[in-house]
Amino acid sequence: MKNLNIWFYVLISLMFSCGSSKKGRIVTVKQDAKVIFDSGEEKVVKANEGFEFEEKRSMLIQSPGHISVLVVPVRGKKQNVDVSLKRFDKSAFNISLNKIYNNELTTILSKIHNIQKNIQEQKTSEALTLVDALREQYPGLTYLSFLKASIHYILGEKEKAKQLLELALEEYPKNEDALSLYSSLLSDGEKNKFLGGGQ
Repeated sequence: MKNLNIWFYVLISLMFSCGSSKKGRIVTVKQDAKVIFDSGEEKVVKANEGFEFEEKRSMLIQSPGHISVLVVPVRGKKQNVDVSLKRFDKSAFNISLNKIYNNELTTILSKIHNIQKNIQEQKTSEALTLVDALREQYPGLTYLSFLKASIHYILGEKEKAKQLLELALEEYPKNEDALSLYSSLLSDGEKNKFLGGGQ
């Protein structure tokens, strides 16, 4: 997802030819802003305060609460430039973000449902393939490790199930189903470290 701090419009309207003239043109920003030149130099400008823009230099214009603008020189353009930064619409962004989250969540839940269906139909090999693919796509989703551990348990691969559960419970030790399954895999006298002295 794009970082809001680097969102910008590209303003291609500018102002210089490739001739020998070294005189700059005037840029006026309608808001208080910070200007960052391609050299790394920074300049703070007041609203409607024009400043000279040197030949063949690019700059990024930023102002809090507004979308930044990247200004670049274009061959054959010599006019002065007025820049009015567009306000950043947080409500529109939140709606878009919610749509993204909703789509991702729907996709994940649909795939998990498919895995569980394969388990119920005793298609454990297919379920294992599907959960591995989903874990690769969403490596930070701990629930998928719990799900894979349960498949290994069904397949009789108890040591693999135990190892997966240990890793997953380190991240999310309050999953009761996982704790119960892990306890069932412990040897006699072995303590469940996730229960603080255990079971």
